[in-house]
Amino acid sequence: MAGRPKRKALLRRIEEGGGWDEVVFSRVRAGEYMSHIAKSLGVSYDLLRDAIRYGGPEIDEAYQEAKADSADALIESSFEDLDKLDKVRDPTSAEVSRTKLKVDHKKWLAAKRDRSQYGDDPLAAIGVLDLGQLHLAALQSAGAPPRLNAADHDEEIPDADFEELSSI
Repeated sequence: MAGRPKRKALLRRIEEGGGWDEVVFSRVRAGEYMSHIAKSLGVSYDLLRDAIRYGGPEIDEAYQEAKADSADALIESSFEDLDKLDKVRDPTSAEVSRTKLKVDHKKWLAAKRDRSQYGDDPLAAIGVLDLGQLHLAALQSAGAPPRLNAADHDEEIPDADFEELSSI
């Protein structure tokens, strides 16, 4: 790390400030963006991200936990944005659109950071499908009569009916 003076200075600043949790992760948990944290530390976003990524598994794991914890702060922040809009006497459509965009972005980010609490569970939407029933429904909606299976009926189906049905 002798050839990385900026990273060395960043790590020294973090240690002097009380460590990763105090300087960086507590701010991430509060919903602050990494670019703002990096700027306040006088470094680029890339340098801070790389310091976390290559700082070891403990640091990376602590960062991931802080990000997951930040979902609550993001949702709270979106409520604050909506409250600010409520206080505006006659909001313009631009103000409403801007607030909606902010709230939607924070909601999306919270869902990405904590899928269990704020995300849409795609597996819950998947049900067991009966492909046979779907096929019959598609044929019926296209106007074709369903094919008959002799094993499903008590009565015998004449051969002429099979020929007629197979031409469909």
